[in-house]
Parts: sequence; structure tokens; C-alpha cells
Amino acid sequence: AGDVRNEFPNSSLVIPNDLYWLKKGKLNTQAWRAEFVWDRPLVIGEYWDYSQDPDKMTSYVGDTIYDWQRWRYDRIKTSPDSPYIDTLRKATDVYRLQGVAGLNPWSGDRDDVMPRRGVRALDFHPNFFAGQTTSRTMVVFNETSNVLNYAHLQCRLIVDGNTIWEKKVNVNGSPDLVQKVDVPIEMPMVNENTKATLTIRLLAWAGGAYHQMGERHRESVFIMPRTDLKPLDSKEIVLLDNEGLTTTQALATMGMDVKSVKKISQDTLTNARLLIVGRHTNPTAFRDDIVAYVKAGGRLIVLPQESAFSLTTGLPEPDAKHVASRVWERTSQHPIVQSFDGEQFSYWRPDHITSKFNFTKMSVGGLRYLLDCGGLAGMDWSPLVEAPLGSGTMLLCQMRVIDGLNDEPMAGALLEAMIQYALQYKAPTHHPLRLLANSDAVVQVLKGAGVAYTKQLQGEGTILVDASYELMPEDIGEINSTLARGGNVWLHGFDKTNVNTLRDVLGFEPVMIERDKTVLTAALTGDDPLLGGLANFDFFWAKIRSGAREDYFQGASATAPIGGLDVLQLPALETGTPLCTPALMIKIPRESGTIFFDGISWDKAYATQPTRVCRIVGTLAMNLGATIELTPQREFKYFPI
Repeated sequence: AGDVRNEFPNSSLVIPNDLYWLKKGKLNTQAWRAEFVWDRPLVIGEYWDYSQDPDKMTSYVGDTIYDWQRWRYDRIKTSPDSPYIDTLRKATDVYRLQGVAGLNPWSGDRDDVMPRRGVRALDFHPNFFAGQTTSRTMVVFNETSNVLNYAHLQCRLIVDGNTIWEKKVNVNGSPDLVQKVDVPIEMPMVNENTKATLTIRLLAWAGGAYHQMGERHRESVFIMPRTDLKPLDSKEIVLLDNEGLTTTQALATMGMDVKSVKKISQDTLTNARLLIVGRHTNPTAFRDDIVAYVKAGGRLIVLPQESAFSLTTGLPEPDAKHVASRVWERTSQHPIVQSFDGEQFSYWRPDHITSKFNFTKMSVGGLRYLLDCGGLAGMDWSPLVEAPLGSGTMLLCQMRVIDGLNDEPMAGALLEAMIQYALQYKAPTHHPLRLLANSDAVVQVLKGAGVAYTKQLQGEGTILVDASYELMPEDIGEINSTLARGGNVWLHGFDKTNVNTLRDVLGFEPVMIERDKTVLTAALTGDDPLLGGLANFDFFWAKIRSGAREDYFQGASATAPIGGLDVLQLPALETGTPLCTPALMIKIPRESGTIFFDGISWDKAYATQPTRVCRIVGTLAMNLGATIELTPQREFKYFPI
């Protein structure tokens, strides 16, 4: 049990911090089954499956653990490109560096996981300041009986195929040696975020020439200029900063002179385009004025908070027991994150912890999860959430954009991207969903997700047609008219018995074909904006054993039916785009509009998967242009009796 996980237990295993759990000397070390004192040679037997539960692996594997198609045949434990195997390598490297006498990693290729010679990284920060010399800490192995003559590391930095930096770092070539080496890397000046490849290989002299010892280390790194906020107009920005002006000073170091206040009122926000709530500044006392401001078209950024705060119904709360070193994009096409590589949101400097007190995902719609991270309960946390409200929007951020400014290049870059987005924000048009359904279950889910709907076809909103509804000719006429005007039509729950009623809507003869009935979940494909904010985790309605050896679903059981046993067969590849496997969700362009053919059985799963079902339906509805309206929260006054 590592120190970070002990302090923040909802985080599960935090890599690489929790890998350093072994303690030498008289201190007791907490292992899986017992405490012991490391005062003699230590052998670690079969290791590296902390849980049969895939949820607990998400802190370091991410949402990919739920992709049944990728990992079905035990490849999560054997494939060299598996994030599971990557973490196994990291753990083994640390054990070897710490001097463990014997190791028996039980997964992967032994020569890959534990090579006798080679070089690997011990820190994993992907982002580097331009024009600055920064070290990468490496571990070098020569666990053989042979001396490596003239041993050294050959280090290169490559951009677009051109070597822009090269350095030779001498190392000790003694036999039976594991050593830690700091490699100083001189980063060039750049004017924009620049992706590069860092290669480091161990060379030694033998037979009249230098030869590579073991595998070459190769990784993507990102060279970034320091953030300059001077070009942004700060005259219409108000900053609420009660923590000793910490955020005020941080913004000033980046060139932004902003109006700082300690209280908020309607007068304070007059003519303000953006309100920023500073780090550790709880805005709850001013929520009425803040909410009114946002509803009227204002923009709000709430920077990292350590305690719960309340603004309005349906906002997530920070979890004081959760931190993350690995963070993944969840809405990759959002303007705030789209200009960055997904790797840049993980392993921030100086301690690899990227976000603290992350928000717990909600069961309602109206929220855009731009980033997410895993923990004990799976991919159930997010450090960056957008919550549109009225004509304005709120950005809730737990990424370390303030306290990471001096060390982490992405901190300032992400803060700048949030401010730019907020200043340029234009509220999208939303309408109540036009609902054609004779199903109480469908209505129940829509209400639970906060989706506003009308049972009239008049209007301009997205039309949701459930298979429980018998389409009339006039209904089909309005549906096709909506598509011709560039609108959206959501078709849900159709199967072999009734799909023929959609012939005049789809524009082709619909045929349903049998799918693999052993598949119990749906894995998302691509990054279509319709699925923005959703993860494989949301569609994972099953209990599996991550250690199953024969098949991903060996011994698994469904917690709810993911969909019917038939899927729509497209007459041609160009007809539409499957959004998941099996193809239970398909996006079909029609006229000037879009048909969303939805075979996910969310109406049948509400009883056992209410949180995920409501999040799925609320997010899909919002992405299709539907209005989300959440019931105002009830407040109670507590008193002793």
C-alpha cells in the first residue's frame, strides 16, 4: 500500500508514487497480506494483479480496461502495448532499483518486463519548458556478470525527423549493477506546443565497435513556451480571491493584471464578461449572485477547491479522498483540450500528481466531462467539467493549474485555454426533446436525467422516437421535414419485429442481423462529438474477472442487458458510422440532418444501473441539442431535538 493511496484511498493505485511502498530498516512495511521488516534479502513472488475488479485498475490503465474488443483474449496481460504491462514494467524497475533480491512478475514477456540490460525512465513528466535544461531520471541495468566497457547513454531529441539535441552521458559499466542516472536535457526555444521524440539507449564497446545493450528507450515529449496572458483582455475579468491573493499573484506572474475582490455582489459583476473563483476560495456564500450572473450570459471559472461548494443543482462535488496522476481526455474535440495531446494531461511536475480532490461524476445530464480519471469505483471522477447554465457557462477545474505554474508547463497552458474559451463562449441553441414514446420506462429515464421534453411534434428540437410508439404518416412527414432542415432524429429500441416501420425514415430497407450474444458490454469507437463526455465505463453493465485467461467475458455476468441480440446492418459502409461495438449505436447522415440509431437498452437498465443510464441519456440528449432542466434542490434546516 503506497503513501498516496493510504492518504487518498478512493484513488486506488497512483503511479508511480505508490510503487515506492517498500521501506528498508526497522520500519514496518505494509504488504498485501502482512506487515514485515525488510532487514534481509527480499524475494517477491508472483505479483501484479491487485484486483480481479477492472474498476480498481482504471487509475493507471484508464478507460481502455473496459474495451472488450481490444482485450478479449487475455491481451491485457500479454500485449507489449498494454497499459497494464507498461505499469508492470514500472513496478519491476522500482523493485530492482530498490534492491529486491528476487522477482517473479507473473504477466508479460520476461525479457520485456525485466531485461538484464537496458535503460528505462523513472519519471514520466511529458511536458518540458522551452529554453530550459531539465533532467529525465533514468534507471540503467547491467544485471550480468560482464563489464560494459566505455558504457554510456546516447540521448537524442528528434522533431519531425531531425535531431535537434544530442548528448552522451557516461554511466558505470560494472557487472551486477542497477543504477539511477539523471540525464540533463537542453530544450530548444519554441513558440508553440511542439511534440518531440526522446530516445535514450545504452551503448558499450565490444569487438571494435559500440553496440546497443538492451532495448532503446523511446517516448513522446512536449516542448512548451511559458504562458503569457498579456494578450488577453483582463479589463472585463473579475477575480474572487480570498486565499491571501494566491491566484491574483499567480496570474500576475503570467502577465495578467486582474481586478481582485473578496466579496461578490450584483454591482461587482456589472459589465464583467468572466468571473474567476480563485484557488481555495469557496464561492458558496455568493451563489445567488453568481448563478444569476451566469444565467444571464456570464462565464465562470472555479479553480481548484479543497472543500465542497454549492452553487446550483446538478453540480459535482470534490472528493477529498481522491487524487490522480493519470488523466484522460473525455471530450477530445472541445476547444479547451483539442489543441493538446492526450498524454499532456498526465504525470504533471513536480510529483506526478496532476489533479487533487477530483469531482465525482453525476447521474444527470447538462455536464460536459472534458477530462476524467479512474479510482476504486472505475472512471467515476473528473478534474475538468463544463456546466452550461442559461445563456452562460461554468468551468469547474481541479487540475493543478495554480500551484503547478512554476514547475509544470501545461498548468499555465490549460489555464490560458480555459480563459480564452470562457471569454469567447457563445451559448448553443437547445430545445426540449420532442418525444414519441408509449413507455413509462423511457419517460422515467428522461426525467431522471433532467431532459426537458414535450409530447408534441411542434417545434424545432430533436425528435426521439421509441419503438413503443406506432408511427403515423404525419409523424414520418415531420421527421423527414426535420432531417431536411438539418435537425436530429433519435431512434431507440427497434428490433427485427418493428424496424420495417422506419423504412421511409432511414431511406433504405432496414435489416437486422444477429450479433455475438456472448458480448455483455459496449465499447465506444472513434471520438464522435455525439459521444463527447461518455466513456466505455458508462456502458460497462457487467461483472467480469480481469484475471480470466480464456476470454474477456469468461465467468462474467450482466448487471443489465446492454442491448438486443440484433443490430442494424448498413447497406454500405458510407451509409453510416457505428459508434460502438457491437454496433448498437449508429450515426446515419440523412438529407441535411442526422439519425442516431440507438440500440442500447437504457430503458430496461434503470433499475440496476440508474447512475450510468441517466448520465448516458442526459449526455446524449445534450449533445443532440436537447435542453437539460434539473429540479431545484431542496434545502433543509437542521436543528437539535
